[in-house]
Amino acid sequence: MPEKQCANESLEDELKAAKARLLELEAALADTPPQDPSSPAPPDTAGKRGDYLRCLLRSIPDLVWLKDLDGVYLMCNSSFESFYGARESEIVGKTDYDFVDHDLADFFRQNDRKAMESDAPRTNEEWLTFSDTGYRGLFETVKSPMRDTQGNLIGILGIARDITDRKRAEEALEQRMVSLTLPLDNAEGITFEELFNMADIQRLQDEFAEAMGVASLITRPDGNPSPSPAASAPSAI
Repeated sequence: MPEKQCANESLEDELKAAKARLLELEAALADTPPQDPSSPAPPDTAGKRGDYLRCLLRSIPDLVWLKDLDGVYLMCNSSFESFYGARESEIVGKTDYDFVDHDLADFFRQNDRKAMESDAPRTNEEWLTFSDTGYRGLFETVKSPMRDTQGNLIGILGIARDITDRKRAEEALEQRMVSLTLPLDNAEGITFEELFNMADIQRLQDEFAEAMGVASLITRPDGNPSPSPAASAPSAI
């Protein structure tokens, strides 16, 4: 779908931008000349760039991490800390096998290897459960090979975005499309909610009720009130 393609492109653009900033930082550190002890200390440009980069990564709501060729974590942002329920300092130097069960760690490692072998960004969907909150969601993960300024492969950069709500919306839309295209003689099993987006209807009804000072209530074709989408929507697992 076009919307999903745009989301993929946006996620890959963020990954490319993060890679570019990491390379800039590495180049700045490599090009810093030895300091003459008798000369005044130069401005810590590389240090500032490192601070800016870290602030940038920590402010990104998506999970961001970097591993070396052996799957050992080199860095991660605060969203990733929430996933493993540990601080960055406790994650760096360890692998997935230190935090999740062996099968899931194997799955992560397999996708790392595929990204390195293809030498190109690789996208996959995976269900993740956060250690600190217990939240479980569907994430779209892009893993891309990371190279230094000499072109040597040094690891894998990953970005994962929560697409749970988007996936549910896509499935609901597909269900409505199926219901709308069914022959009329097979329409007995179609529910009111399958034909209409109850969240949008409730939002418009609430706005009208607030403007007119009346109660906000949606009535189904059979005369019974329809429950609010907020009350009937499935909770995050």
